[in-house]
Amino acid sequence: MGKSAITLALVAANPRSTKGLATSQQIQVAMNEHDNNVRQRQIYQMEHDNRVASMREAHFQNVSDEDYNRQHYAFRQIENQEKSNLEAKMSSLQPVRKVKVKTTVILTSCSLLGQWEDEFRKHSPGLAVKIFHNSRKKRASTTIDLRERRAVLGMNSIDVILSTSTFLWPPHTSFIDFHRVVHDESHLFIKSASSAKISCANNINSSLRWGVTATPATSAATDLSSQLSFIQGKSQSVDFQQFKTAISRFSYNPSTETLDNLVDLLKTFMVRHTKSQRINGSAALALPPSTTSTIMLDMTQDEKRAFHRVNTKTSTFQKHLTNGAQRVAAERDLVPQMSNILKKPELCGGLAHAISGYDPDRLSKIVALRKDLATHRRTETALRAVVFTQHVAMHEACIKGLKEDGFDIKQFTGSTSASKRDSEIRTFQNTSNSRPAVFVITLRSGNVGITLTAASRVYLLEPSLDPAVEVQAAGRIHRLGQDKPCHVVKFAFKNSYEANTIELHKKIAAGKITIVDGWLPPEAMAILAKGI
Repeated sequence: MGKSAITLALVAANPRSTKGLATSQQIQVAMNEHDNNVRQRQIYQMEHDNRVASMREAHFQNVSDEDYNRQHYAFRQIENQEKSNLEAKMSSLQPVRKVKVKTTVILTSCSLLGQWEDEFRKHSPGLAVKIFHNSRKKRASTTIDLRERRAVLGMNSIDVILSTSTFLWPPHTSFIDFHRVVHDESHLFIKSASSAKISCANNINSSLRWGVTATPATSAATDLSSQLSFIQGKSQSVDFQQFKTAISRFSYNPSTETLDNLVDLLKTFMVRHTKSQRINGSAALALPPSTTSTIMLDMTQDEKRAFHRVNTKTSTFQKHLTNGAQRVAAERDLVPQMSNILKKPELCGGLAHAISGYDPDRLSKIVALRKDLATHRRTETALRAVVFTQHVAMHEACIKGLKEDGFDIKQFTGSTSASKRDSEIRTFQNTSNSRPAVFVITLRSGNVGITLTAASRVYLLEPSLDPAVEVQAAGRIHRLGQDKPCHVVKFAFKNSYEANTIELHKKIAAGKITIVDGWLPPEAMAILAKGI
């Protein structure tokens, strides 16, 4: 079931009780208390720094070189005592009283702020929704700048604030008790910046905290740990250590026992919604049907030479065939095959042509894509489709070929700015323009979060080793708001690791091969290495 649909329903149907909500005057009092607290802390810190500096000067005034190390150690003891005194003074300060507001905070990625705003406007027009982020013009009617104190005073007139987990909120909001905090795509906490994201998100106070995601664990059970840290927030009343212990035990010793223990614990705080879910006998989310087909392609002679130039013979995988391998390691060994095709001069029509881009007429997948789109365009003049590729070079070639065919092209990659992505998505979703359009996206930059329900077809130019990535990509069109039957088309080369990947997907779907914590077992690696 769509994450935004659940969140919108939650916010609209479960507002905070008006009992105990702070008035503007109470918020002002709390803000003054906060300011006084900050000033007093600054005074204590300044006094401490001056006192330690004076003591240091006096302590080392007549110390000889021979005695320096002993005196340095002695002064460290003095510094530690002064630090303890400072902490005691800070702790003695009267804590700032918390003030309750009715506002729900939703944290998402910068590129999805506009999409969330559109969803609220479409499905919950009665809610007051504001965006707090530097990417938005300050004076726009849909924005709020909480760095301005007068904006904080009117917090209870706002139902929802949209922001991001990497955007620092001003200190004078730290005393506000929000109704709830929701983090969209919470599985992204597993990335390298997760600690910074959690730190920013946890500065937003609320006892009701939701992490929403279609893929809570993308590659390993340990992906859940950072999300648990967000859900716990600053609360000391909830101890998630038992959950983290269960995650650790399953990761190091995957077995029926450790899995059952982890699942039992997860059920206590995780709610799973599916597209096929039924409530009181009726479909919770009535969506049109979605079908999938795979088109296996023969490579041209140039493509074959380029594809097999990279050393991906079975011997390359010998170390993996015995013990298996992490999915990331397998991708690192395999993906250069496709990349090498895109570096082949023959496929660029010669060096001069290569400067301005790839020749789409020489790339089999682009030829097949254009042919399929042309066929459907004959019966659907306002056709809209989405194309995903893992390679920037293929992305460029695709855009070039489809422009020649007269399609209105919208596109972005990982390097596209958030404002540009927002603009491209909104323009594509606006169906008042009847011109056929195709949205071309690099897979990792757009396979989650975004809504492109104006399209009814998705093309995946390369298979992904992780089948969940493909499901997420297809989910960009088959979600809340879709009113047309959808179709997903996958392209793969015969006699290549791409064909092997398709075979591996079938084995996984049939339950014949299991991937645990992103680890491909030896039998999976044997399939991928077959014939190359």
